[in-house]
Amino acid sequence: VGAGLLAVFGAAGALEFINLREFERSRLAQAQRALDTNLGVLRTALAPLGTEWRVEGGRLTLGGQPLEGRNDIVDTVKQVAGGVATIFQDDLRIATNVVRPDGGRGTGTRLAPGPAFDAAVTRGQAFRGTNVILGQPHLTVYDPIRDAQGRQIGMLFVGVSLAGIEAEVAARTREAVL
Repeated sequence: VGAGLLAVFGAAGALEFINLREFERSRLAQAQRALDTNLGVLRTALAPLGTEWRVEGGRLTLGGQPLEGRNDIVDTVKQVAGGVATIFQDDLRIATNVVRPDGGRGTGTRLAPGPAFDAAVTRGQAFRGTNVILGQPHLTVYDPIRDAQGRQIGMLFVGVSLAGIEAEVAARTREAVL
């Protein structure tokens, strides 16, 4: 009888573990789709400004329009698709809807060292993956911006918070254990 109960509990535990992993995979896939939507919204919001990226007078421009402080553009991403977005000049946030712990925007802060920095800043490659943004885990895209000569002069960033997914998985795990 004891061995039979142990087998039943073991099988139930294994099924619950599989269900938890499938739930997490599904939520991460949903977050990835949201990330792609956020990037599309950012590009759409920038499109009316033009196509030529430049640094003029030490300021990043698109179609001759300075982008420093253009939080209206990144706020569109939050309003339409729900994600965070930033326009970087080099590795400096010049327009962002990422909020610091004190409640202010993260404008004027730099991209922290790590895998995203190594890929997007050091190697000039697009980065897709998880990154901690001002203390919060996010699924992210960092996409280099290049001028007409091919020099990297900035980056576009979009992110989707992973905190909600982590909380949901933890809650389901607690329920499963109980």
